[in-house]
Amino acid sequence: MGVKPAWGVLVYGLMLSSLFVFAALVLEVRSILIGLSGIPIIRIVSYGIPFSNITLTTHFGMTGFILLFYVFISVRMPDLEISHILKFPRNWLTQILIIIGGIVVGFCQFWVYPQSALYFSGPFELIAFVAALALLAFVEEVIFRGMALTGFTKRFSPALSVVFVAFAYTSLFIPFSSIGVGLVMFLTSLFYGFAVVRSSGLYGVIGAHIVSSILYYLILPSIWH
Repeated sequence: MGVKPAWGVLVYGLMLSSLFVFAALVLEVRSILIGLSGIPIIRIVSYGIPFSNITLTTHFGMTGFILLFYVFISVRMPDLEISHILKFPRNWLTQILIIIGGIVVGFCQFWVYPQSALYFSGPFELIAFVAALALLAFVEEVIFRGMALTGFTKRFSPALSVVFVAFAYTSLFIPFSSIGVGLVMFLTSLFYGFAVVRSSGLYGVIGAHIVSSILYYLILPSIWH
């Protein structure tokens, strides 16, 4: 028997965020690798949760708020420099170029795995969906390319840390669809990770994630369908 959809999103969000913070901040390398290996298992278990009974807006919004709440709790951890993660970058031109790169990401994702056109009852429902997309994109980047990447770079080289986070991010889509989707997500995470490392700023990848999501879910389906 499955759980109710709302509780499913709640449990999934708490388990996922807890595992990432643990894997990023724990001191022992063995524990970090154990934490990473458990991420695909959590994702697979989550497929027993009847997400189809709730809308995408509710799903994205609830998970986003859960992860955002956990981020607020996690910033109190002494090993997590949230002021460094969310500091304003010096070169905003680089951040803008990264955001533009999100357009390419959105097209690649849609080309590999097209999204069906979504229909909304009115402007309020559309605004709520965009807000939920933006919230989820924000907290995912803070957790993956911010918190987790910061924790890993304290123990490994920046390049290896980016690869670790990319594998972790890609594992969330197992067994969502195909190898092609996994490859696109892995390359996307590599792009976001190296963009953060090279630019020393998180705002560009947050913007790129939001842009790619809007393209994937809203703009491109309305054009091709």
